[in-house]
Amino acid sequence: VPADFDVPGPKEETQTERDWLLEHSSNPACASCHQRIDTYGLMYERFNVLAEYQLEEAGQTITAAALLPSVGDVSGYHEGLEDLAQTLSVSESAKGCQTEMWFRTAFGREAFEDDAGYIGYLIDESRESQNSGYGILQAIVSSPLFTHKIK
Repeated sequence: VPADFDVPGPKEETQTERDWLLEHSSNPACASCHQRIDTYGLMYERFNVLAEYQLEEAGQTITAAALLPSVGDVSGYHEGLEDLAQTLSVSESAKGCQTEMWFRTAFGREAFEDDAGYIGYLIDESRESQNSGYGILQAIVSSPLFTHKIK
């Protein structure tokens, strides 16, 4: 953050979170990051700071829709979290990401190039268990890579 950065003020009572974020991200000093990350936050706009579901904010209907930047096969306009969840449930890139996150958690390290075959195996196991995280976890804990310490 530049030293002379002008921090945006708090949102006004008549402003929605979306309006405030769009105003905030129009600042060139903020835009490079916020145009990429704010769209995901907008998907949660129907939940207030206390995680209470709301249909209106500042007297306006909340749409909770957003145009997401391209990340693999997950991109485009989504009509809220349910729509995004449907997209993620059939996404190959999301499946690969989820599998790598399980791998990192189970083994306490990043995946190496040599792990590509094993991660592919985990993705296949996920498909066989109808894309459940449980299928990935079960495949990890029953594999020799997990059950046998390699010296």
